[in-house]
Amino acid sequence: MVKGGEYRPGQTLAAGSTALVYGPLAGRNPLQNAAVGGAAGGSLTSVTNWLYDEGDPIERSAALGALTAGVGTYAGGFLQRDSGWLTSPYLQMPAAFGVSLPNKDAVSKATETTISNLPSFISLPDANDKEGR
Repeated sequence: MVKGGEYRPGQTLAAGSTALVYGPLAGRNPLQNAAVGGAAGGSLTSVTNWLYDEGDPIERSAALGALTAGVGTYAGGFLQRDSGWLTSPYLQMPAAFGVSLPNKDAVSKATETTISNLPSFISLPDANDKEGR
């Protein structure tokens, strides 16, 4: 739906299943996560192609998954380790009105998750579409 198409329950089930299989393999190493992200991206695209008789390029999905998972893990780790500017007094204040303010752990994890999930919002060209190339 985000990419402008209809809601597809099969794709939702495939994405959830892929996350259940590959999620436990993720860690804190950018290269490890790049490998996991590439495998997950390629697997999800191949299942989606089979379910909906599409031709999205599996190698591009795998490359995009590897790139974003590796970069996301690296960026999150960088913010966690090397960013003293995230330790401002405003981020260390106690919760106001029951809502806690983010600390550098939360900011680094949010950054990692956002970058790693960018492929969900990127449409790849259909490999079977000869006119669109």
